[in-house]
Amino acid sequence: MIAPDSGAGVHRLRRPRGRGARSVPAVLAACALSGCGYGSVSCPSWAGFPTPQEKYDAADLVIVTSSSTRDGTARIFGVDAHAYEVRADEVLKGRVDQGSVRISSMPDSCSGTAEYPDGDPLDTSDALLVFATRQDGEWFTLTPLDGTLPYTQEAVDALAG
Repeated sequence: MIAPDSGAGVHRLRRPRGRGARSVPAVLAACALSGCGYGSVSCPSWAGFPTPQEKYDAADLVIVTSSSTRDGTARIFGVDAHAYEVRADEVLKGRVDQGSVRISSMPDSCSGTAEYPDGDPLDTSDALLVFATRQDGEWFTLTPLDGTLPYTQEAVDALAG
């Protein structure tokens, strides 16, 4: 994006007169095809975090948990994400008050419903490393695919935090 006052080389586009009415259907058609518009959901592109350290660096909260209990939903990108009360067995980054925190599994919202490509990562009885960020006052896993890892002490030891 070019700043409005950036000087030379800035080209301002002019709208041809009388064409506005013809461009509205084109915009509406583009929105219908791309999913934008009133009441629609957002379809974000997700950054990838291929290593545990990259997940750790991107997260505001990193915990070890062996227990999560379903706790309703939280709205994100136009869909209801599954929310959990997650017990913090160990806090590796960030702060958790009173031993547990409410975290929602970041869904893939492109279909208009909360979907989890590999299953809901917090819906498990296995011990996990959870990588979370705050969005609109709520905690969410980093992405639909990069918000948790199976817990191993080796994974924890490998984190430079």
